[in-house]
Amino acid sequence: MTNYRFMVGSYAPQDSNGIYCYELDTQASTLQCLYTVSGVENPSFILMHPNKKVLYAVEERNPEGRVAVFVMENGQPQLLTSMSSQGADPCHLAIEAKERFLTVANYTSGSLGMFRLDEMGIPICMTEHRQHEGHSIYKGRQEGPHVHFSKFVDTQLYICDLGLDRVIRYELDPWAGSLEKTGLDIEAPRGCGPRHLTLHAAHPGMLYVITEMGAEILVYRKEATQKEEDQKYKLVQRISLLPEGCDAGAVKLGMTGAAVKFTEDGKILVASARIFNLIISFRVCENGTLERVQALACGGSMPRDFEIFGDHIIVANQE
Repeated sequence: MTNYRFMVGSYAPQDSNGIYCYELDTQASTLQCLYTVSGVENPSFILMHPNKKVLYAVEERNPEGRVAVFVMENGQPQLLTSMSSQGADPCHLAIEAKERFLTVANYTSGSLGMFRLDEMGIPICMTEHRQHEGHSIYKGRQEGPHVHFSKFVDTQLYICDLGLDRVIRYELDPWAGSLEKTGLDIEAPRGCGPRHLTLHAAHPGMLYVITEMGAEILVYRKEATQKEEDQKYKLVQRISLLPEGCDAGAVKLGMTGAAVKFTEDGKILVASARIFNLIISFRVCENGTLERVQALACGGSMPRDFEIFGDHIIVANQE
């Protein structure tokens, strides 16, 4: 029997319970709520430091978002501080592999902030702030930049900008705590809105991007060059999230693709499709491309995120 403990964020006012800790019993397939946390506004995305001693939560607010920092005491998070995200509606957090930096994606203002962390994982100060500029073609959703997600990949930081239809690649200078543009941005089809991405351990040259308005998984492959840091990505596959038989022209796809992750063995890629309330599975082929397997009801409405625990998937439905 394996039990997993995990935390779930939500949209909630500051004086209400916004963060929930659950325990999953995989043998019985049951969930138990262990405790709740209040004191932060709209903690819609949370992240535990790898040392399990510090918990971060965005406070998705406009015009100024914040990042709340908790320290774990007697197994429960205690609010330590809350720091400005230097932007509006922060929606995602990421930690660098060597645990020196924490990034925050500000959706509405289209910017990214980066904090330097101390040895315990407490943010010391913001060392970098990048404001994106531009727009794309989807009316009402791409009138400006919308930074939605970031991920450290070796010495680079990959950022999904839904408003620009682009994955922007920065080079990290850990000594200066700064980011420099590489000029190797990954272009997505116009109007699709790249939201999240993931990589495959057994296919290091592949990149998988889920699009919010395009309702697709975009599969990219690195093109070989002499210097690995100069390698560009080529789009090799577009595979739909739509239910079989669905006419893309008959539905509004403005809030479809959400999260994308691999199972632990790397054989299956899982994605959530919000307006269809589906969790969709794709088989990973030998060449890294995808083949659709099945689509299952999410057990609620608007599956915003999910986590995979062995042979169980826990889905966070927004409504």
